[in-house]
Amino acid sequence: SYRFVAIAVDSFEVSGRALVAAMGVTAEMKKVPLGLKDGDSENTEVVKDLLSSIRDRGFTIAGHLFLAILDGSKALKKAVRAVFGDSVLIQRCWIHKLRNLKKYVPDKLHGTLHWRMKKLMNLSSLQDAEKELQSFALWLQEISHGAVESLQEAGSELLTLHALGIAGE
Repeated sequence: SYRFVAIAVDSFEVSGRALVAAMGVTAEMKKVPLGLKDGDSENTEVVKDLLSSIRDRGFTIAGHLFLAILDGSKALKKAVRAVFGDSVLIQRCWIHKLRNLKKYVPDKLHGTLHWRMKKLMNLSSLQDAEKELQSFALWLQEISHGAVESLQEAGSELLTLHALGIAGE
């Protein structure tokens, strides 16, 4: 039986239907598919059904806390909190955030945007990451108010791994 340190939950569309998928990460860093749920949309009830099913089938965490890696979906976050309560910490997926930021930033700046996000995520200390996040927001402020709001919306959930001391490559 596996003991998990993290769960990644995301959804994607297939033929107009939302498929919600979950993958666990074991203490040995092995990725294990956990489940898939079909719904009309990515909504809290569909995600809760999937997560409850996974929990009821013996999903076991390796410690008293574990990570949920999520995009910015309120439905995903609400469902994860409802099923796992205070034992889960949210780490926002930086790749999803990068995709969102690209929508606000001119194409000619996408390379710099990617470089800045990757730099932020690869810093090894929380203090350095917090400083870089502020610097990143100031840079975006010169480009797009929407981009700044998008970055700030993720907030400290982009830095959960840093806060835990699990940072860098």
